[in-house]
Amino acid sequence: MRFMTDTETSHEPFCDRGREFTLAAPKAAPHKHAMNELVVGVREIEDERVIAVEGDDARTWLNGQISNDLKKLRPGGTIYGLVLTSKGRILADLLAFERGGTLFFSTSKDAWPALRAQLEKFIIMEDVSLRETDLRLFSVVGARASELDVAGALEGLEPTVVAHTRLGPSREVIVDAAALDEARQRLGSAAARLGGALLDDAAWERARIAAGVPRFGRDFGERTYPQEAGLKRRALAFDKGCYHGQEVVCMLENRGQLTRSLVRLELGGATVGPLHHGGDVVGEITSASEGAGLGLVKRALAEAGATLETSSGPAKIVGLVS
Repeated sequence: MRFMTDTETSHEPFCDRGREFTLAAPKAAPHKHAMNELVVGVREIEDERVIAVEGDDARTWLNGQISNDLKKLRPGGTIYGLVLTSKGRILADLLAFERGGTLFFSTSKDAWPALRAQLEKFIIMEDVSLRETDLRLFSVVGARASELDVAGALEGLEPTVVAHTRLGPSREVIVDAAALDEARQRLGSAAARLGGALLDDAAWERARIAAGVPRFGRDFGERTYPQEAGLKRRALAFDKGCYHGQEVVCMLENRGQLTRSLVRLELGGATVGPLHHGGDVVGEITSASEGAGLGLVKRALAEAGATLETSSGPAKIVGLVS
């Protein structure tokens, strides 16, 4: 998955002894207040794989493969970017960071096989190798995320902590697989002391949708252009050198010929499924949780305040994902 600034760099539930609880659903308007009500949450990112990029040319090579500018990566920071197909659509998203002087990125486990095949195709004369690791990820999110003393909580486990905006200002915590269970318990306890918790699947999904953060494989993927998914500010650098798929992305940006956009929705009882207007299918709900959702909609209809129909009631567009 993946919350956001132009380049995600360092510029920056209740739990009892690490046990996991579901946060209560936010009572206020979901898009406007839900993240403010999340005090501090810790989420183990189980659906991502961490890859090491090694060799003398690692940084310059990877910068030539992704849509964002890796030159802006600083110690303690991250860069969120996309790897595109030749047609400018999204093959995968990734989060790049450093640990112990080595360059790494995390990406969806589902996307990794196709991503690896494309990346290895573009290792020609460069001194670069890709290595799967057993590193594991946690995200610390919420209004009091910065108050959680990760270094103190994980003393002796040698974590790497980097700034990120996965769900608003937050931190990514990287640990060895051998320390996973201990890290989960300690981070859960530290969050509980601040009135927070470990986040289960439902709580994490609710917070993600409320924050308006699209997820690879659900809200965007290999049929989606970056600008359609609202990823322009987060993931595209128009002042860097060439990368695969760049020409199409720049053409879309300059000519503005998008046919659909990802929007934030207020829903009744609707779940994932088609969106209708005047009897025609004009889009689809891609994510939904307790009255809030994200969806891809025909660009001409993607206006705040517009109401579309679903099989179970109206869906009101709150605004564009951006």
